[in-house]
Amino acid sequence: VLKTSERFDAFFGDKRVKEEQDATQIIVAPTLTFSEEKVIEATCPLTVNLALPYLKNRWHLMVETLLQEEKTKDDESKAVDDEENDVTVSLRYKVVKQTQRWLSFDAGVKVQTEKILSPFGRVRFRRMLDFDPWGIRFTQLLFWLEDEGWGESSQFDIDRKLGQDLLFRVSNQALWSESSQGVEFAQTYSLRWQLSKRRALELD
Repeated sequence: VLKTSERFDAFFGDKRVKEEQDATQIIVAPTLTFSEEKVIEATCPLTVNLALPYLKNRWHLMVETLLQEEKTKDDESKAVDDEENDVTVSLRYKVVKQTQRWLSFDAGVKVQTEKILSPFGRVRFRRMLDFDPWGIRFTQLLFWLEDEGWGESSQFDIDRKLGQDLLFRVSNQALWSESSQGVEFAQTYSLRWQLSKRRALELD
């Protein structure tokens, strides 16, 4: 069931799969979103994961940015919040990189629109258990940002394989930070169906 889960996560571009890539990778994914308020939102996220040579794929240089613009019903383009145009540059060290266990450390800076450098650090841990046809994945992230302080997020996924190409998932998430209003919880349900090698359907 874990292989089925990983296959779906890779197909739908799950962020956790991208973070655990060993090879150098550059991802550009332009997207257009239309809302009921007749607002068109254009995004062009860019992610660069550079595996540093001669270091056994344990050290990676990460660059992430999100260029975003909104166009209103009056055809007036405007930039969104400055945070959406920030760029983060970090160095990642993979302490443990196994199929069922993962531990990594990140340290870097966020380059804000006003050209202000804000340092940050992250520690990420992931544990997976396979009880075919059930699968469990626990992911925990401890982070510190200069402008937001300390924080922690946890995600607990329960997967149930309903067939070779069908997966049901219950995802539980919790987030706490010094800038949040206490602990924030979320629970989502999804059903994923692999239609072909190039097509898949997800229902949330």
